[in-house]
Amino acid sequence: MFSFVVVISFYPVLAYAGTQPLEVASVSPTQIRSTEPMEKIELVVLATPDPIVGKLSSIVFDAEEEFTEELDSVRMIFGGDVNEGRWGDNPDWHIPLVDSFVNLLPLFRDTDLVLFNAEGSLCDPLNSGVVLEPRGSNILWVTPASLFDLQSELDDMKLVINQANNHSMNLGEPCMQRGTARLSEAGIGVLGVGENLSVAREPYVVEINGTVIGILAYADTNVIINAWVANSEHSGVVPMDLLILEEDMRALRTEVDFLIVTFHSGKEFERGVTQNQVEFALAAVQQGADLVIGHGSHVPQGVLKVDNTPIYFGLGNGMMDQCFPEDYAFYSNDVRKNVWLEVEIKKSELISAQPHIFYSTKCMVPNVAPPLINAEVVHAFENIVIMDDLSILPYLDTDGIVKEVFPDSMVD
Repeated sequence: MFSFVVVISFYPVLAYAGTQPLEVASVSPTQIRSTEPMEKIELVVLATPDPIVGKLSSIVFDAEEEFTEELDSVRMIFGGDVNEGRWGDNPDWHIPLVDSFVNLLPLFRDTDLVLFNAEGSLCDPLNSGVVLEPRGSNILWVTPASLFDLQSELDDMKLVINQANNHSMNLGEPCMQRGTARLSEAGIGVLGVGENLSVAREPYVVEINGTVIGILAYADTNVIINAWVANSEHSGVVPMDLLILEEDMRALRTEVDFLIVTFHSGKEFERGVTQNQVEFALAAVQQGADLVIGHGSHVPQGVLKVDNTPIYFGLGNGMMDQCFPEDYAFYSNDVRKNVWLEVEIKKSELISAQPHIFYSTKCMVPNVAPPLINAEVVHAFENIVIMDDLSILPYLDTDGIVKEVFPDSMVD
């Protein structure tokens, strides 16, 4: 078996072939699953002789593309995977978010909206107020009380959490239903989960400074057991389904100025982007997404800019308890690298996108990353590794790509 290394200049970044829409006929119209053996192709950024408008780590558009000053811009912060506690040897051990986020709060306070993936059930297992139904070997939670305290620290800023992930149902349906109700009553947005599929699919829509923003959330069925996928009869999360995505975006696209799709997918602890991630993200762009943000692998992954829409395949951890010792079987120092993406928009225009890199030297307490860690994460963003059978590549513009073949022994 061979692995390939593909070298490409990211400016212009990978885009659809010509102006033709992405063909998705080869993809199952239901839940996307990968069945082919895994391959690796690495796309390496090379220097370009032309002036660069902006790097992927700081996408900045030409001044003439910006709106006039009659409307204020909107600044948003997006984070990856976040948990507060884990049911393990010490089930009452947890760190409230306001304590974990002590070094992030100044960044949050300077924005209009914060969204992250709350990877865990929405109740306190020691004081839940409902009958718990523990499910899964790793039970994670993010308590409403902790989110309320975080919201109180952020004044008028909008706090939104994603629950389309593989841990939101860890403590059962009563926990999910009561938790989402309490957060909604407090003005905290909840995405991607609900008492049935129709409710779970509802977007988060908000108007800030004259710009109407819509957000949709989905989770890969490769990482979620079937019993946790919402349908017309029971609660759960929204699956990464191309037909659902198309219907949701068609209904929302004309109602908002700026549309964001977020999804939970990827191979855990791997920087390689899977076929599922690529196909779903490109389908979102085809349907009119202005920004696509992924999480789920717990490590920073690469970025593509397609038709002027950035796709952040994986922000890694926003803040997790995965502070593994070096002798741990799945040890990866990348899980301590916490990425928070700052985005500025005005109406339908993306003005800038800038990742802020933090590092959890102390477990579950991100601090500003030192220069070396910062450089490593920027490198991860600007160099994308695509795994699996790569059948999506024919739909991308490959002009100018130079292919080199290396022995398998050089690539793990």
